[in-house]
Amino acid sequence: MAGSGAVYRKNGTNVGDLVITLSDGMTKTGYTLASIPVTASMLGARGGGANATAAISALLAGSYPHVLIDGSYQTDGNHTISTAKKRVECLGGSALILRAPVGTVTGHHPVIDIAADDVLIDGDLTIDGGSHAGYQASIGIRVGLSTGARRKRPTIRGVKVRNLGLAGVMALCVDSPTIEDIDGYNIVTPTGGEFGDTVYVAGVRKPIVRNIRSAKCKRDGVVLTYTGNLNTTDVLVDGVFADAHLDNPSAGVWVEMTGARDPRGIITNVVANDCLVGVAATDANSEIVISNVKAIGNRLSGSSAGNVFGVQIQSGRLDNWYIDRYNTALQLEPNGEFQFALSSQVGSFATGETVSGGTSGSAGTLRFQHFEIVITGSTVDYELGETVTGGSSGATGILVDFFANVLRVLPISGTFQAGETITGGNSAIAKTANSATRRIYVRGSAGIFPAGETITGGTSGATAVIAAPYQTPLAIGPGTLMNCSTDAVVVANVVTPASLSLSGIRGNTQSHGIRFNLSVGQRLRKASLRDIALKNSTSIGVAFRVSTGGAIDEMLVDGFDMTEWVGDGTGSSITAGIVTRFIGGNNPGLQGTSSVPTNLTVNTTLSGLHNRALCHNNGAGATRTHTLPPAVPGVRIGFAGVHATHVMNIEPNGTDTIKGGGAGKYLILDPGERVTLEAYATGSWVVSATVGWAGDFEL
Repeated sequence: MAGSGAVYRKNGTNVGDLVITLSDGMTKTGYTLASIPVTASMLGARGGGANATAAISALLAGSYPHVLIDGSYQTDGNHTISTAKKRVECLGGSALILRAPVGTVTGHHPVIDIAADDVLIDGDLTIDGGSHAGYQASIGIRVGLSTGARRKRPTIRGVKVRNLGLAGVMALCVDSPTIEDIDGYNIVTPTGGEFGDTVYVAGVRKPIVRNIRSAKCKRDGVVLTYTGNLNTTDVLVDGVFADAHLDNPSAGVWVEMTGARDPRGIITNVVANDCLVGVAATDANSEIVISNVKAIGNRLSGSSAGNVFGVQIQSGRLDNWYIDRYNTALQLEPNGEFQFALSSQVGSFATGETVSGGTSGSAGTLRFQHFEIVITGSTVDYELGETVTGGSSGATGILVDFFANVLRVLPISGTFQAGETITGGNSAIAKTANSATRRIYVRGSAGIFPAGETITGGTSGATAVIAAPYQTPLAIGPGTLMNCSTDAVVVANVVTPASLSLSGIRGNTQSHGIRFNLSVGQRLRKASLRDIALKNSTSIGVAFRVSTGGAIDEMLVDGFDMTEWVGDGTGSSITAGIVTRFIGGNNPGLQGTSSVPTNLTVNTTLSGLHNRALCHNNGAGATRTHTLPPAVPGVRIGFAGVHATHVMNIEPNGTDTIKGGGAGKYLILDPGERVTLEAYATGSWVVSATVGWAGDFEL
């Protein structure tokens, strides 16, 4: 074959051989390619030639174990790799350029479709969709299918994806993929389209996504989503650079955990420039650590695309970050999802039903359930998605995850038991169960489920004892924020009681510092703010709530520095009664009259509010009565009347007294006056310090 460099050897006349019929019209002789690797040009591909599509298809679909894309070819795409352990190398500067389509191109139209296990694509390959309208549904490289047909261990490395419609690299229902050194540009979702991402990963087990560059894409740099598929995560995303993404929403990294089971992983070394969100992790009952994020946005308030967040996260941990020029640096939405290990179970709970606690009265929706079975010995020889059966109990379930010696099984029928033999339906592997624990996930509760209480399913009627409740906390570690146009940190959309920790934050903001925005029925169990310094806040330094009806069970504020704050007279604000227990520490800038931490503008019962709390009134009104918590030795609370028309009556709780006022007498603060009350003995308050106070008590 002129110019191809192909070498053939005489062989049989098998399928795939080059078969020649001799001049007698009967005798046939066959030849097989002897060259390794087989190149596209050996099969007749020519740059721009009409035969490129057929040659590339033969190269990738054939049984050749090692092939080489050895130039730039125009092709119709939709080439399928169906040979396991196939190695596809790409000559430096090689390219597949989509040519004008003939007829209608179907949705999810991949240029290369990997339909086999252990496939490697490696080298310098460019996949370019051009500007053809018919390829708006195009994908550069796809591995796996959304139908649940899982593939194993693909590696896609060193690929440039350009001018495609849906995604550059898409991995669906894949085990242990490695996707690295991907350069995406102008992945633009058509009107009404689905994606627009450089790398899109869905239903994937143990993905490694490294060194991704994504510029001017319609939506996201890297997407990790798990909706509706067998999955576990153990994610590693390392080194993502996203620049100038165009749509809403768009993010450098977007993680959506709907339907995921205990995702674990690390997202690190992310740079996002001019994206609507730097990093977003939504609906994530997760143990994902996000670190080393640098997000710089150029579209602030007034953007037609809506609000802009540096990081938006629901659970997990965020460390070592720098966020500049976003509406809100951090949008925190604790999901507070409970995970229960159960014992003494009777009956089977149903996904979607309401689960109620017999002691606490807490109630929430059962979102997911599985068995966690600890097996004697290794589990690497089971297959994900196969049905496993208990030899004694007869219980069955679908294997959705395994690691070390632990199986996670989605129940179908029955209850697995410790000591029985567990057998895989496809693999036929049989091993002994050391223990079997039923776990359920519950969301949407306004209360807290304690260990030891009995829970009941509202539809199924099943009951069980909570052996151990578990909530994934939201922990925000050291970080720097700059030039936020609305708020530095917003805590909102608290679905159920959850814990939140903020520590080591530095920077400045152009509006609120930290804002807790809890609506009716939303509740934080514990919130801890430590070692935080914010400058140039033009509004409230810490707003413990802006809207009405939420609650915080316990709030710790220690080392909060607002000394260079330039706000409106309210260093911090609590609306009546939302914090059951307030623990104050050494907070520079939150101690003076002009920057007080607790703003009381309505009649308030300070239930448990104690230890260095400083309360004032920063709103107009005539007289408001604020009831003290029970006097307990060691508690100290300060009060300051700062508004010109607002008188504060400070009233003891129950039979407590304020020394100098007599039994049940309340203390009166007029505008400009200030007192500090301390309890040295149970039931008795003492005025330990005053500023301008006239010693007024109720007559």
